[in-house]
Amino acid sequence: MQYSFHPEALVEFRLAIDYYEEREMTLGYQFAAEVYAAIERTTHVLRCSRLLKRVFAGALFVGSRMGLFTTTTKAITN
Repeated sequence: MQYSFHPEALVEFRLAIDYYEEREMTLGYQFAAEVYAAIERTTHVLRCSRLLKRVFAGALFVGSRMGLFTTTTKAITN
């Protein structure tokens, strides 16, 4: 999955890296690595959810055609 930073967000990201790097050597690098790791985890979840959605949609369709799934409704009374 591809992603991109909004141009203004990219400027802020780079400024944040510089800020942390000025505070402590390699801290900017560590910050950037954490941001990229969070992006990777997010894109991984999105890829998995798309795959699972297709798998379960097919399973639910097949299951409903075979009568494996039933629904019940209950009346709500006061």
